[in-house]
Amino acid sequence: MENKILQTILKRKTEQKQIIADINICDLSNEDKLSALFDSYICNRFYLSQEDVKNQRNIISLAKLSLVKAKSLNIGDIKFVDGKDCSGATSSMTKKVLLLMDIEKNLNVVFSPEDSAEIDTIDDLLKLYNNVKGKE
Repeated sequence: MENKILQTILKRKTEQKQIIADINICDLSNEDKLSALFDSYICNRFYLSQEDVKNQRNIISLAKLSLVKAKSLNIGDIKFVDGKDCSGATSSMTKKVLLLMDIEKNLNVVFSPEDSAEIDTIDDLLKLYNNVKGKE
């Protein structure tokens, strides 16, 4: 069982590296391809399906869905796994922040704290990424 979990994690890490490489070489003007790559990256990071991301674009909602799926619960049970930590942040908010930090690190971009706080959806993230990369 532990070996299978480790294999899954390593496979996802390899897939993430490939998606990041594809994003890095993707032309910013190819919005459809870039959007599909960001969708794939978030699916991979949050252990969600493409269908999940297609149906829900809000990053916090996707983070909550990820938490629910990880615990094999129903979405109505999110209150049991999305509690606040000592800083007052929920688990889903922490997942969003870690996702943004990971994107900044792997795609060599820097989002201002103000801009990061304004990101609600994958489309917001993609727009900000395009704006930051377009200024380089």
